[in-house]
Amino acid sequence: MHPHLRINSASGDACFAVESHLRGRGWLELELVEYRRHSHRIAQETLERIGAAWLERFPETDGIAWEKYATSLESAARHAAVGELGYFVAVERDDDNVRVELVHRDFVEGEFVTNAVFDKREFEAEALVEANEYAAELRARAADLNSQASIERRNAYEEKRAALDDAYAREAATVDLKQIVAEENSDRPLIDI
Repeated sequence: MHPHLRINSASGDACFAVESHLRGRGWLELELVEYRRHSHRIAQETLERIGAAWLERFPETDGIAWEKYATSLESAARHAAVGELGYFVAVERDDDNVRVELVHRDFVEGEFVTNAVFDKREFEAEALVEANEYAAELRARAADLNSQASIERRNAYEEKRAALDDAYAREAATVDLKQIVAEENSDRPLIDI
């Protein structure tokens, strides 16, 4: 695993990367990060960090745990890159029918959650206008649901980020205190005379 960037799935101007960072004393953090691509005149691109989600930390030495989590995040990144993470509309057509579904795919508690269909309707193949109208309604509904879910994910991420930062600060303070105590004890004679 590259120490910083695991995968970069891209679709249009959006890019999704699984990032890893060493933090504190022996902790590895993993998160899914969304970037926006900006193209410039001189055939150059820059990436702007838009947001992050699903932050977890693992002991750096527990490769099995963080590798499993990173693999799950990679799967989420690939789905996000093609617009199939969160709420989205799936349209399938066969010879006789058109099926339009509002699907929800999410990543919860470190596990990838497969599809849950919230709304579904089938149309005869000749009813394309109605199928397209219904798909447009579902896309608007999906956009609203994704907007709400994005706020909830951002809030959860920020709470987790703050909790981890507090934990790192407490860990550093404990180490500093142990060093102070050790230095004070090293100046004292072993036996008082």
